[in-house]
Amino acid sequence: MTLYSLNLNGAEAGPFTEQQLRAMWLTGGVTVNTEWRLAPQGEWRSGSELPALLELAPPKPKEMKILIALQSVSLLVIIAGVALLAWSQFGNVPKLVPLPMKTIWEYHTVTCKPYILPSSGGRLKDEDSANFFLDDPEIAGAGKDGWELCGVYPEIETVYYQDVVSEVTRQNVRVANVILIFKRSHQEPDN
Repeated sequence: MTLYSLNLNGAEAGPFTEQQLRAMWLTGGVTVNTEWRLAPQGEWRSGSELPALLELAPPKPKEMKILIALQSVSLLVIIAGVALLAWSQFGNVPKLVPLPMKTIWEYHTVTCKPYILPSSGGRLKDEDSANFFLDDPEIAGAGKDGWELCGVYPEIETVYYQDVVSEVTRQNVRVANVILIFKRSHQEPDN
């Protein structure tokens, strides 16, 4: 039995039988660029001599073109078949129904302090409690963030004072702050 060695990627491999070399040739493991020799000490030869030695006919260029064309057509037929199968299985899928959503409301409050007139010496007087300036940056930017004003209520405070004439302690009720209530909504899936 004749044995052969191959030069594969710069290293000697083998020994191989003729049957093993035929299988390697047919699978592309050995090509015309692969050097070979008779094992163990033969002279290195070109792989282009292998087809004649192994009684294999190298493929002709015209046959290779036909083979490549047939492989391309086969691949297109397979792709078309898969596409047709997918369309037949999923082509009549009903349109997706949106998930039921629920509206979630968020609430936010802003407290507005009364404007104290400079003439009051920094103290809140009864007439000051009617003056509120709503020029707060938090209020100005609320609309941009989707907040809408949904309510206003006064925060009342009781003030005790000494009546100068009767020297009796009296009480008075006034607006100390104004509370603004904002709301905004967002959607969440209803589980």
